[in-house]
Amino acid sequence: MYTYINELLTASEVDQIAGIVTKTTFVSGAATASGAAKNVKNNEQLQMNDTQLQNINYIIQNALVKSPLFREATFVRHILPFMVSRYLPGMEYGWHVDSPLMSGGGGTIRADLSTTIFLNDPAEYEGGELEIESDSGLQKFKLPKGHAIVYPTTKLHRVAPVTQGVRLVAVSWIQSFVKDTEKRDLLFQLKALQEVLNQQQQGSQVHLSSQQLYSNLLRMFCEA
Repeated sequence: MYTYINELLTASEVDQIAGIVTKTTFVSGAATASGAAKNVKNNEQLQMNDTQLQNINYIIQNALVKSPLFREATFVRHILPFMVSRYLPGMEYGWHVDSPLMSGGGGTIRADLSTTIFLNDPAEYEGGELEIESDSGLQKFKLPKGHAIVYPTTKLHRVAPVTQGVRLVAVSWIQSFVKDTEKRDLLFQLKALQEVLNQQQQGSQVHLSSQQLYSNLLRMFCEA
């Protein structure tokens, strides 16, 4: 399941990040790739020890805390510090699957979910779509700035070649309290149903039953 988070970052927050990026240094992104991904990764990233990257992460983390959709879709347990990636003309990230174990911020997590936050307008570059293989076929994403997408890290995916302009994104990986994708999706759908019942039948037996079912399933599915 793919979760769109529209306007995760406000226009002001995106502008703040853009201003910080102008003061930073980009290096080859291949340094953070592992295994076969090293051979297909051709982009640039902010240096991981750059203090300006910490400022960017502060802005993003504050936005995530305020997003109920992010919490309800991910059941986040741990999230790695975001990396900021830049794609110039001719750059791409070929087909790959992200590592099941990812390190950053002094720790290692099991990567259950991947997230990409788009930091500039899609009209500012050509190509550069995030392409993900799914059971229903190839999915392509090129979202407005400030918008984000969260998807299972298990998916085969790539960033198509940028042919013109510059693509700027922030990416990270999440370990969820609910490891299984289908179970997370079920809980997310049940939560959406709860919200409808909360608006239309608050306090009714069916509303209370849905809350009980959600709570009990969450207890069953969560990993301590």
